[in-house]
Amino acid sequence: MKEINADITQVLVYRSGARVVRTGKTELPKGEQVVKIAGISQYAQTDSFRVKGKGKALLRGVEVKRVRKESEPEGNLGELTKKLRTLEKKRANIEDSLRLHEKRIEGLNSISTQFGEEFGKWFAVGETPMEVYTEMDSSLVAIVRSVHDTLRRLNKELEEVNTEISVIESNIERVRSTQRVVPVFDAYLSLDVKESSPIEIELSYQVIGASWEPVYDVDIGAGKTTVKRIAQVYNTTFEDWKDVSLTISTASARKVEAIEPSPYYIDIYRPEPMPPPAPLAVRPKAMREDKEAEMEIMDEYIDETAEIEQVYATPTETLGGTTVYEITGTVSVESTGEPQPVTLTLE
Repeated sequence: MKEINADITQVLVYRSGARVVRTGKTELPKGEQVVKIAGISQYAQTDSFRVKGKGKALLRGVEVKRVRKESEPEGNLGELTKKLRTLEKKRANIEDSLRLHEKRIEGLNSISTQFGEEFGKWFAVGETPMEVYTEMDSSLVAIVRSVHDTLRRLNKELEEVNTEISVIESNIERVRSTQRVVPVFDAYLSLDVKESSPIEIELSYQVIGASWEPVYDVDIGAGKTTVKRIAQVYNTTFEDWKDVSLTISTASARKVEAIEPSPYYIDIYRPEPMPPPAPLAVRPKAMREDKEAEMEIMDEYIDETAEIEQVYATPTETLGGTTVYEITGTVSVESTGEPQPVTLTLE
């Protein structure tokens, strides 16, 4: 089994729901192979998965499994962890320096004690003058004072580092508290690869949690009025749409249901017999002329209204009675639930 990265490349947003297309490429050897595409939204409808592709392979089947996955925490956990490791290393170095200088203090105290004991013997027999003791004592006191200053500085640095470590550990704990386990879908594609070759896979599925609402921006100017149609796109699918080809449709994504039809019979058309005409009374000539003039006007009206211009929908704008807007370029819509305005037309 081989897991591939299939990014979202196309999204068709309906009034309720969306159709998502993921595209991925890989190289597969000859034989029966299984390709895994992981991390699909928990709101994907399992019976809506479809697969297309390019390459020397046959699709044997598609299996969709529901799994549980840890979501990404809110914050840069990796950066915080790296900074924590750096501070822990710095703390270890400071603690080593503290131990070294404490050992140095012990050594200086030992030297001072031993020198005092030996100097008394040397001074008693007149081998060493008092000036040597005074000079040695002054040197030891200066060295000990310097070491104590270094110890105080190191302890202060250690306290500051410990404070920083406590703050970062609290931040890491806070970030980890935002991490949760969410259900997702993994798709497994069984392929029969005829020969080793590159394979391009296009996986599409329908997802709920997406929608759009129409908004109109009317600009009334001097002698000219423009209307801008805007779609407020909402994405709560737990999948971010980054640089995707976005299409907006006025249709609603619904499951297809089979409706039991009522019987309908087709037979030969049998017109009903016409009733006999009623006898006409003789009307005055003036009334006949007015009626004839009225009929002529009515004929002209019928001729004028009969020629109604037929409006045809262009394939890029209408589909089965619904309007489809293909957005130029790429669009990014994050899964935050916040409305993302997308301009459709300007009239």
